[in-house]
Amino acid sequence: MEMAPKGRGSQVPMKRAILITLSPLIALAVVLLFFTIGTANTSTTWQELEERLPAAAESAGLRTVAVQPEASDQVPLPLGLRIRRWLRPEPQPRVVFGFPDSVQHYTMESVRSNMQLHCLVRYSSGKVACILLRFAPAARQDATNLRDALRRVFPTDRVTLHETTDT
Repeated sequence: MEMAPKGRGSQVPMKRAILITLSPLIALAVVLLFFTIGTANTSTTWQELEERLPAAAESAGLRTVAVQPEASDQVPLPLGLRIRRWLRPEPQPRVVFGFPDSVQHYTMESVRSNMQLHCLVRYSSGKVACILLRFAPAARQDATNLRDALRRVFPTDRVTLHETTDT
């Protein structure tokens, strides 16, 4: 039985297999870089949110009944922002005003049904990173109305709904 000589020819299929395996990973990395680094950070500042949030809530038929700070781990940073911070760290200012890296928890109540929902605003470097609306199943319509109002007022910010099973 004759064996093929070991040499340069046997490495070509292996190189091709490695190239085929790595190509999708490279494409994914390029797309990820394009969407995380290539986009400008146009999120809302904490001052703008504080000024315009009451009107947005009112247009959705809600009123704020309580505001309290929460630990920043209550709402995780979006993946794209975490990658952007890792690849391009921003210089940290010596003096910070507002909510640099925290969560502001707004408890809101429907003026029609008195149902409550929770609007958690995650800040990063003094800007809105994301807005999370937590609500009971009975408050789904109020949460949807608030999400739509927030998207109109803050079109560049991420607003997500999270239905809870808590009572």
